Amino acid sequence: MCRHDGHRVSQATVLRLLRDAGLLLEAGCQRERRRLAARRKAAFATGPTGPNQVR
Repeated sequence: MCRHDGHRVSQATVLRLLRDAGLLLEAGCQRERRRLAARRKAAFATGPTGPNQVR
């Protein structure tokens, strides 16, 4: 929004503003979400081989 208003701000300033406003996820949270997504994807890696099979 600062850039939209015509102000020149650095990326560090933008990150600090977002963090102060609580709009950024911490690195650990993002890492955990990626790990959970990989587990979900791995659960469906092999498809069913017959009717009515759910893994």
